[in-house]
Amino acid sequence: MSSNTLTAAEASGPHKPAAGFEGDRQDNTMAGAVRGYLDKLRGGDLGALPAILGIVTLGILFTLLRPGTFLTPLNLSNLLVQATPIIVLAMGLVFVLLLGEIDLSAGVVSGVCSAVLAQLLVQAGLSWPIAVLAAIATGALIGLFTGSLVGMIGIPSFVVTLALFLGWQG
Repeated sequence: MSSNTLTAAEASGPHKPAAGFEGDRQDNTMAGAVRGYLDKLRGGDLGALPAILGIVTLGILFTLLRPGTFLTPLNLSNLLVQATPIIVLAMGLVFVLLLGEIDLSAGVVSGVCSAVLAQLLVQAGLSWPIAVLAAIATGALIGLFTGSLVGMIGIPSFVVTLALFLGWQG
């Protein structure tokens, strides 16, 4: 038995009866956290480990294939700039997924909002703050429409977002 784990008699003390929750105590040390993580790995719960190992492997591979260009500040900033829109979409979709729903149309809706922004900037000649607000309002209206179909009418989110994916793509 671990030195950090108490028996029922020790946890309850001489005058308190055992509550039955003594096994729920956690070792909050660094060694306990590592031991808990290794226990989860042995139990088959890999968590984010495959994704992290994949990213590290790709980083090493690209560094070996292009040692003079991959780890340059210009390339790393370019990767960050290209990934930013996807990261923003992914952060918004986390809340949808936490609710147990799915949104297949998020990428296409962002494209529609981007097209509205571009048209207002180039064709209509509006200033960028007004065009950005109009693009955000477009996204909010599309989201309100989609949410109304799912929440008020009760159509499954998979069906609604798949149909709107195809519709907004057109």
